[in-house]
Amino acid sequence: MKLIGKLIGAVFAFVVAIFMVQGIASETGEVVVLTTVEQASGDAATTRLWVVEHDNTLWLRGSAQSGWTQRALSQNIPLQLERDGITKTYTVTSAPAQVGTVNELMRQKYGWRDQFISLMAPREASVILRLTAVS
Repeated sequence: MKLIGKLIGAVFAFVVAIFMVQGIASETGEVVVLTTVEQASGDAATTRLWVVEHDNTLWLRGSAQSGWTQRALSQNIPLQLERDGITKTYTVTSAPAQVGTVNELMRQKYGWRDQFISLMAPREASVILRLTAVS
């Protein structure tokens, strides 16, 4: 009976450790705050994300099932992005052809963090969003 208790405790400790490493991985490096608007209610929602810059354009990567991705693509008004304490307004478009490029840029910028998160959420089916600054 003691062996079963130790085994259950070890599995629980392992799961907790994975969640802690995931939290550390996703909140280190440059993290921006994206503000989107829920179409039905009009409520604003914020999400903390990773961003890369390439060819003077900002790129985000998300999952097709995530709420922030769906809100960003469905809203008809520009969204807000806070980066380094500065908030700017952007329009957003889907850029599926950029999956490989953005995945590689994220891997270079975020290193082990991106590799660890990729173990739980494969990046090949990511939704790539291009942010264009509103003048």
